[in-house]
Amino acid sequence: MFNNLTKKMKVIWLSSLAGVMTLFFVLGLGFSIPGMGLESLKFIKSVEKQIDQKIPKNKFVLDGQSSIYTDIMEKGILNTYIGDAVSTINFYEENSNRQTLIDEYSAYAKEWFNKTWGEKIANKQDVDLNTISHDLIEFDKSVAEKYHNYGYVHSGLEWLFKPGGIKSIFAQGTYDDALRQQTIIDQAAYKTATDATQKIPEGITVIKSAGTYIVNNKVWFFNLQNEVIEKLITAPKKILKNPNLKASDRPADITTNDLYHPNFTLGISLAKTGFVFLLVITPIVFGAAIPMIVLITIKRK
Repeated sequence: MFNNLTKKMKVIWLSSLAGVMTLFFVLGLGFSIPGMGLESLKFIKSVEKQIDQKIPKNKFVLDGQSSIYTDIMEKGILNTYIGDAVSTINFYEENSNRQTLIDEYSAYAKEWFNKTWGEKIANKQDVDLNTISHDLIEFDKSVAEKYHNYGYVHSGLEWLFKPGGIKSIFAQGTYDDALRQQTIIDQAAYKTATDATQKIPEGITVIKSAGTYIVNNKVWFFNLQNEVIEKLITAPKKILKNPNLKASDRPADITTNDLYHPNFTLGISLAKTGFVFLLVITPIVFGAAIPMIVLITIKRK
């Protein structure tokens, strides 16, 4: 086939084959990389933006020398972590394992809390609520990976090559969960379906939750934290370092429009497409092209 090709045509053939191989490989990478993780990252950045705007650094700082500092940290702040995780459970679904999940989430939250804040509490260090809010985001990511799906907090490429990743990407359950997570319902309806108490020093205790419609859940929990901050400001025993704060200084509430609306199902579709290009089509193309390249190269000599 290649015997009668001129040297110039053989170079063109080699370049074309190499180009096709590269194209399919690059397409595979391009489709694989985003996954659900990129959507999560955009969502997280929008939450962090609201944290820094509404709960700026150095404005709401827990005073390590306050007489109620230890109680606030070991009860109130710890319960915030627990509530953050427990609020992702849908209390309206029939689930015989709900209490087991609550216990697991609570134990994991305590472990995270002690590792992050234990030494600071022992040393009675001042703690900025801005720092706590950002750490809650890291905790959320950890909970998502440990109890929900690895794909939510990693790139599609990482997800693809994780043991069991391909099965997870193509599982109907993964798609159904992603669709629920990205769905946004009326915030007032979500708030009605979700209930929690906010006391000082106990903090947030989740009584029931509609689960993780991720945008609705984050708006609800963010605004719930704002209510707790207001209670800290007005507490009879001072806990915040700034003595001039008033109830009106509490952080402004946010709405669903303030946050990025992730499209997790798109991330799944891209990961599936990436799989087809990267691990199905590309090997076939390589398998067909490499012998041709070898043959052309030999005939050039």
